[in-house]
Amino acid sequence: MGLTNSLGVAGIGASKAITFGQISASGDLVYKPAGGLMRGAKCRDPFNADDVFLLQIGTLMARHSTDLTYAPWIIGVVITDAVAAATTTYTISVASAVELVRRVGASGNFVITGPPGAAGVVVQQTVAYSAVNTTTGVVTHTATGVGFVVGSFISETIYPIPFTFTGDDNPAIIPATGDRDFARIPMAGTVNPTQLRNWPSDTSLRLWIKQRLSTLAGNKFVFVDSI
Repeated sequence: MGLTNSLGVAGIGASKAITFGQISASGDLVYKPAGGLMRGAKCRDPFNADDVFLLQIGTLMARHSTDLTYAPWIIGVVITDAVAAATTTYTISVASAVELVRRVGASGNFVITGPPGAAGVVVQQTVAYSAVNTTTGVVTHTATGVGFVVGSFISETIYPIPFTFTGDDNPAIIPATGDRDFARIPMAGTVNPTQLRNWPSDTSLRLWIKQRLSTLAGNKFVFVDSI
């Protein structure tokens, strides 16, 4: 049997297949006291082919700047072709295209994060899009003005920066409606970054994510490939 969880209340639900992992290199993470809340309407996992309602271990999570709720940072990954400065379409996976429409809308704004070229300086840009093809994954948008490499990420404007992740042996089962208790929010520890979901191949984008996960005023993660 499986368990569902909404605001910390357990109940009997449909069975779910869960793959456990270990993000922590030492087997020990430090968690935020009192935890927090996942915004249920914003939490699905388009990269989990078995169950979009199950956030896999190592899912990068963003935090809303005002209500402090959490949601997955990555909605989609740019695939097949780099986004040139004047390009007005790009392609993400079909599952991500469906999630973009569900989470933001058939048109609206998203944030794209990545360097213009391999190992270049990472930038973020808010982009307006006018159409999403949920059969092919093609998104039609305004010209970005700068290029973005294959593997660049798109995210929601209200959840634009990675803050933490779902921790060791702690996948999150999201209810179809309502919010979910995020009781164990990793805030410090020694991390194997390759275990984070959608870990990029571009070295500058890797460094950018690490810097957002370990800041002077925020979380304090140390990465095994940097020590």
